[in-house]
Amino acid sequence: MKKLLGVLALCGAAGMASAAPAESFWTYRYTGFLNADTQQFDAGATWGGYFRGTDRNADGIIQKAELSEFRWNYTTAEIWSDREYCYMYNGCYLDQFSYDTRSGKLNFDFDAYIVDEHYSSSIDVVAGQAYQSKYSGSSSREIDTWHWTAQTRFEITPAPVPEPATVWMLGAGLGALGLAARRRRS
Repeated sequence: MKKLLGVLALCGAAGMASAAPAESFWTYRYTGFLNADTQQFDAGATWGGYFRGTDRNADGIIQKAELSEFRWNYTTAEIWSDREYCYMYNGCYLDQFSYDTRSGKLNFDFDAYIVDEHYSSSIDVVAGQAYQSKYSGSSSREIDTWHWTAQTRFEITPAPVPEPATVWMLGAGLGALGLAARRRRS
């Protein structure tokens, strides 16, 4: 019995030691939006991106502080501890972010902008609500606004899978094997 308890303790410690969080990568896509100008639903309108992060506190939810990178369409932001760095944009802000790895619920609020002497461009997206892009050139101004609806489809890869705690499952399995071996001896 002492040997069995020793083996279980060692296996549990090894499982906990190897459970250091690793960075993960997800791609996401929304399809089907209501065009605010035409008031028509466009089933083919598709936008999305990807994000990288590590669930450091192992609560099953990736928060902004646990991200290293976020992308919406062609706008990529590297997330540093105190700010975001954007490629090709003067500035970007990931005001809010959370992804529940068990339910697949993704929430974010992301803005980016470019300004120079000839034109300006900006995007503003609040997941589940609206996506707006603005462009102002020397002779034109364009604003596109798209709204999420009940028909908007969401896909994320890898798909969320609720998983039991691996260490506890290992311990329970080894404990069951130990009990079965003990009963056979009796």
